[in-house]
Amino acid sequence: MKQQLKRIVPKAFWPSLYLERLVMKRSGGCIISGPFKDLKYIRQSFGSALIPKLLGLYERELHPVLNEIIDAGFDRIINVGAAAAAKAGTGMGAYAASKAAVAKLTEALAEELKDKGVNVNAVLPTIIDTPANRADMPKADFARWVEPQALADVIIFLSSRAARAITGASILVAGRV
Repeated sequence: MKQQLKRIVPKAFWPSLYLERLVMKRSGGCIISGPFKDLKYIRQSFGSALIPKLLGLYERELHPVLNEIIDAGFDRIINVGAAAAAKAGTGMGAYAASKAAVAKLTEALAEELKDKGVNVNAVLPTIIDTPANRADMPKADFARWVEPQALADVIIFLSSRAARAITGASILVAGRV
């Protein structure tokens, strides 16, 4: 089981900063290991530099990985979206639509996998306090943003036995934004 864990999930959690660094290291914009092996990322989009292509993703790339995750005995999937999935602001149409797709994919996967004993949830953070976000928004009040550890705490909770009755949920992680 330990070798499967190393092969399928190289890190226990996929915070956005880790994902960003991982993707940036990969040639061709693809993740080369873990549960999302060969998942392609677009380099430019409205509102976000790195988001997965969702159209056609499920059948071609994600579905085979789900079976591998289930066969390895994992019973939790936590997607990372964004608060814009629940409430979009002016000029955020494309970005909000992509994040809403993550939330709906979470709901659909939760329905599909519940009889297999797998809980599927999503976290929807507002602005995460990362060096990149600080550089992009230097005049913002960083104290209002979501600390990466706070987001990780929510993911850890959703991964725990205490959250065994929660599936199909998209949890807003708002900080003070």
